[in-house]
Amino acid sequence: FVLTNEAGDRCYGAALHLWEDHPSGAVRVQKALAVIGTQPLWGAFHAFLCALCRSAYSAGKAKERLVVNFVAETPLPPPGSTVSLYLPPAGTPLVMRRPAPNQLPLMDIPVRRIFEQLQPENVVLLVEALLLERRVIMHSHCFALLSAVGETLLGLLWPLRPAAVYVPLLPNALVDFCGAPMPFVLGIDSDMVRRAESMCEPHTLFVDID
Repeated sequence: FVLTNEAGDRCYGAALHLWEDHPSGAVRVQKALAVIGTQPLWGAFHAFLCALCRSAYSAGKAKERLVVNFVAETPLPPPGSTVSLYLPPAGTPLVMRRPAPNQLPLMDIPVRRIFEQLQPENVVLLVEALLLERRVIMHSHCFALLSAVGETLLGLLWPLRPAAVYVPLLPNALVDFCGAPMPFVLGIDSDMVRRAESMCEPHTLFVDID
């Protein structure tokens, strides 16, 4: 997922959902492990969360040691460089890469994902809409899809950077922002589409990601 603050800065995160037995033994409860960073290193985030989950159910594994190693002791790779990290169980090292400034931007998600959800001609229309600074609202019941499609679209525009406001996960409480008279790329819950349509400006482009 991608979060955007009021200044337009983005942070990137991943979450792993799991079920555990309640202490009473009567029911199972859902829990989530999450990690957030300043770079879209989703592959590293996923590997770390899986390793953390395994350590939680393995005897003799120190979860705190694993968290400190990943969060505090592993440096962020400089642009154009890589950093290797070993996660339990020992095996192939996890390699984190950041591209050089003159290379394609970091897209640690499969580009084919957007073409699995949208027809190629619709992807071209979306890129054209972003270049023309149109208002674009993506909607889906799967929030992970909104982030993946939004990040891929921005990557396809490289080396250009759209001036539009970009919020791939707009909270339901802020859906009134869909009526703002400015270029934007927003992602909303599909349940909020009717409300967004009732307040948005003419020629706003709605995209069903599902």
